[in-house]
Amino acid sequence: MQALLKLDARLAQVVANGGEVLIRQMRLAWWRDAMRGSTISQPIKEPLMACLSSIWKDDLHELVGLVDGWEALLEEALDELAIEKFVLGRTAAWASFVSIAKITVSPTTVERAVRTWALAGLAANVVSRSERDRVLSLAAVHSDFGILPRRLRPLAILAGLGRRGIRRGGRPLMEGRGAALRALKIGAIGR
Repeated sequence: MQALLKLDARLAQVVANGGEVLIRQMRLAWWRDAMRGSTISQPIKEPLMACLSSIWKDDLHELVGLVDGWEALLEEALDELAIEKFVLGRTAAWASFVSIAKITVSPTTVERAVRTWALAGLAANVVSRSERDRVLSLAAVHSDFGILPRRLRPLAILAGLGRRGIRRGGRPLMEGRGAALRALKIGAIGR
């Protein structure tokens, strides 16, 4: 799970760092190609890719959707299609992790938790009020995700903080004194 979270953070960093969109797309393309096994140089030289390869093995291509989802956020206008592509990419990556880790949980529960976290993070980081409103309107649907198994407690924490951020109008997940307490509570009891 830690490797998946690190990959997600690395892709977020590529997208968030300013500069030419083409350069950011090229960096994302490297990750996509490495996951498909089509890079010229061995992707194993990148420590995170080596870690992901050791976990996903022949199924590493299942993470390509996560890269595509982050790339969708590079569009000039953040429309509903780009938002959904981002959410679906993150959801597919987590579904793949759940399968590989052999965690018994309803796919709908995981999908809703990941969706809540993804949309909350996006709402907290968009600049445009209209884009934030668009993200929040999508987040209002299926924001209840139930209880995740203990092995997915980090996802439960992220989704719980995400739900809190959505209810607060798209505020950052760790904003305010109550955020840390909320994270501790979810970490301790799972909800």
